Amino acid sequence: MKKEESKVIAQKLQKIPNDTLALKHCRAGGTGSTLFGKQFRTVTAGKGCMEAYETFPGIEVSFNVFLASEVKFQHDASDSVLEIYYCRSGRVGWNMQGGTAVYLGAGDVTAHSMACCANSAMMFPLGYSEGISISVDLKQLSSICPKVLKNAGVEANLLRDRFCSGKPSAIPSCSDLEHIFAPLFSAPVSVRISLLKLKVLEIIQAKFRRL
Repeated sequence: MKKEESKVIAQKLQKIPNDTLALKHCRAGGTGSTLFGKQFRTVTAGKGCMEAYETFPGIEVSFNVFLASEVKFQHDASDSVLEIYYCRSGRVGWNMQGGTAVYLGAGDVTAHSMACCANSAMMFPLGYSEGISISVDLKQLSSICPKVLKNAGVEANLLRDRFCSGKPSAIPSCSDLEHIFAPLFSAPVSVRISLLKLKVLEIIQAKFRRL
C-alpha cells in the first residue's frame, strides 16, 4: 500500500523539479493570501506542491503533496492565525518553535497558531505525504465574519482561546475525521470551492466537539 501511495504522489509531482516546492494560490475574487504571506519561505529536500483556495475572507484551504525527506518553513509568527492540518497519507514529524514536536500518521489532525510553526521543519520518514491545511485569520474573521459562519456559531475569540494560546493540539485518526476530509480529495475541480466551504464549517465545528 505504501509503495502504491508513493507512486501516485510521484505521478502528481512529475512536472515539479527536484528541490522545489510549488506554491499555487487559486483565487476566487479574494483579497489576499492568509497562508502564503510575503514572508513565506521554504527549503525542500525533495519536491512538493501546495495549492491554496480561499473559501471565506481570511480562510484558506491548501492541498499539500510532498515527495521529500524534509521541508523547512519560515513565515510570519502570528498567534492570530489558526492552522488545522490533516495528514491523509504517509507520516509527518513536525518540529516547531521552542522544541515542540508533533507526530502525525494517516488520518491524524493537529491544530495550532502560526506562531508555533513560524520556523519549523516537516520530516517525512516514508519519503512522502499528502494532506490538507486550513488557515484561519482570526483577526479578519472577528471583523468581517460572513453570515453563514456566524449562523454556524463560529466565533474568532473562542477559536483563538482554544487553539492559539498554547502548544499544538492533536486528534488521532477516527471515522468522523475520515468522513469529513475524504470527499475533498475526490471532488471534481468544478465543485471544489463549494464543497470546501461546506467542509470548512464542518471541520471547525468538529474541532469544538472533539477538544
